[in-house]
Amino acid sequence: MTDRHRTLAVWLVWAACLTILLGFIAHDGRNLPFEEDWLMVAPMTHHEPDLPGWLWSQNSEHRLPLPRLVNLVLLRATGDFRSTMVFDTLILAAVTAGMILVARRLRGGHTNLADAFFPLLLLHLGQWDN
Repeated sequence: MTDRHRTLAVWLVWAACLTILLGFIAHDGRNLPFEEDWLMVAPMTHHEPDLPGWLWSQNSEHRLPLPRLVNLVLLRATGDFRSTMVFDTLILAAVTAGMILVARRLRGGHTNLADAFFPLLLLHLGQWDN
């Protein structure tokens, strides 16, 4: 198998995993708040009186100001709770692509079929509830 064929196979696995995830979001994702999404409704609709306090407020035992801010910006821009799902998926796809490219570069520009492990590791349906 030539390097070109290995590279094509790895990127086809990456594209297939990404397509499956985006397809599941399109088919099964709901534009309704779910569990902790309800905490986003007041800020999203501009009914949160203390936005900095809300960003720093505790969620269980965590403080998540940056993820909350990104989620809020996406929700205000799109009005769709699925936008965060798509954003997270695209970020994971970019990280996975970066991992494939770094592995290729470390090998002197050669792709190995084992690089298909990266999309299989990060772009799978086991993260559906996140």
